[in-house]
Amino acid sequence: ALYERVQTPVLVAMAGSGDSERRRRREQEVSRAVSKLERAEVMLFDGADHDIHVDQPEELASWILKCVDKGFFVRA
Repeated sequence: ALYERVQTPVLVAMAGSGDSERRRRREQEVSRAVSKLERAEVMLFDGADHDIHVDQPEELASWILKCVDKGFFVRA
């Protein structure tokens, strides 16, 4: 019920580690959340654990900057 109340753009950085069952559950949870958000983008970081900013800092920063460049955070 809270996801529907979020009005700001949301980036979901998803860690790609774990066994296939854990990854499947994570993907389902993210999909459910994103479907209820007004504006969201998801990026899967294969091989990253929970601390994506530590495991893949350049990739994470690049994705965020691309979202900024394309105006993702600008209200229409």
